[in-house]
Amino acid sequence: MNRAAVPPGGRVAAFIDLGTNSVRLLIVRLNENGSYTVLTRQKVTVRLGEGEFESGRLQPAAMERTVLACKNLMEAARGFGADETVAVATSATREAENQDEFLALMKEGAGVDLEVISGLEEARLIHLGVASGGDTGGREAIFIDIGGGSTEISVGGHHAPRHRTSLKLGAIRLPALFPPDEDGRIDLETYEAMRAYVLAAVRPALDSFGDIGTDLAFGSSGTIENLAAIAGDRSLLAYTDLCAALRRLYPMSLEERRQIPAINPGRADIIVGGGVILEVLMAGIGLPAIRISDRGVIDGLLVDYLSGFEGFLQGSPVPVRRQSVVHLMRACRADEGHAHQVARLALRLFDTGAASGVHALGEEMRELLEYAALLHDTGKIIAFRNHQHHSRYIVENAGMVGFSRRETLIIGETACFHRKKAPSEKALIAAGLDPAGAKAVRTLSALLRIAENLDRSQLGLVNDAALRGEGEGVVIEVRSQGGCDLEIWGVRDALPAVEKCLGRRVEIRVA
Repeated sequence: MNRAAVPPGGRVAAFIDLGTNSVRLLIVRLNENGSYTVLTRQKVTVRLGEGEFESGRLQPAAMERTVLACKNLMEAARGFGADETVAVATSATREAENQDEFLALMKEGAGVDLEVISGLEEARLIHLGVASGGDTGGREAIFIDIGGGSTEISVGGHHAPRHRTSLKLGAIRLPALFPPDEDGRIDLETYEAMRAYVLAAVRPALDSFGDIGTDLAFGSSGTIENLAAIAGDRSLLAYTDLCAALRRLYPMSLEERRQIPAINPGRADIIVGGGVILEVLMAGIGLPAIRISDRGVIDGLLVDYLSGFEGFLQGSPVPVRRQSVVHLMRACRADEGHAHQVARLALRLFDTGAASGVHALGEEMRELLEYAALLHDTGKIIAFRNHQHHSRYIVENAGMVGFSRRETLIIGETACFHRKKAPSEKALIAAGLDPAGAKAVRTLSALLRIAENLDRSQLGLVNDAALRGEGEGVVIEVRSQGGCDLEIWGVRDALPAVEKCLGRRVEIRVA
């Protein structure tokens, strides 16, 4: 595929996702170095599908408020200087008998050219979007998105689904078919009827998937996020907790649901419907729990868009964690050549040090060392002075995808201590690390400090480096393609901090 180059100065793109319940806007600036900057994210609840599932038609009031909301979002896009707007519509527009009328109103009243996408395309975009924000560890996963009018399910790796389907089940559609009483309460008979209806609808789809082969699952949509919040964990929803939450919610009046802090009041009337769909799906697939994602169609649109430009990793087979690190490095305009040279040398020191018994850290820490090396200079985007502290702040607060809090802390603290004073175990524990993590950072930061100084001139003069245990001490062996006096001087200057972290005498030898 021919990929376009991002023009000098970058390119601003806007994305609009018009769903049954809400419309979302995402505006980003594509940068020449293969990174992008989010300029704004906005969401407006429009309830476009209100009344449609009873009549088959979009209602005038719903169309009017949707056009107004989209007009305002388009004004925002123009305000940010968008060079292009990609706008899609999903279930409510897709099924409306008066679709053409609505599309004309959107074009005339809001200036939006909407593309109405199929349910399968919606499932693909959701898969791309959610996978771009969740680490699957190289495994296949199940992706479930419960919208207002439809539910999309896909199975596959992080860059492409191998199975996908779209069901005419949604958090707005289901209550329209099984209305509550005038107070918003749902009796047991109605609740069980909803479950039976959903089960009949999902069984053929799940049967068509065959043996899914994984229980790693991601759930997206505001409804799923709210259900997880009710259960008390916004990142993971256990099936047992979901069932308990639904048993509590369905007998409540609408006003009682609105009083629950974890529920968005605008979702109080549809959360049970969405919950029933999720409950039946999790039971049918056999999912003990589902991870929660705040991404969806609009993020898939971004991944698709970026894949058409040179230099972007989004949508590629590159693991999500590495994508996230490289994106942050580029967004902070770090010197990539220097960062990769330091990472290469740091990994050589790690591997040779492990082989000779200098340390006993495993593959997990090796990966985190590489990422710390790639990100160690990101703080220079703020200022060179004390940039190591700025790097730590950026790493620990950038929301890198796919990392636990502990892993993020290890990367950030390792990046911080590539220069100046050596870290104490006490200070690292005070920063939030456990004793084992603090001990690991002391070793990793020593290796990174050596590697950083071995490219002090940033000319890539050092071909190779190794760490050898020799008696009670440690030897750093350096091979270069020519003179590297500045690098050797830098390492010697760093030896006191390195020795403090490794707890051993260290010397350097140049081959």
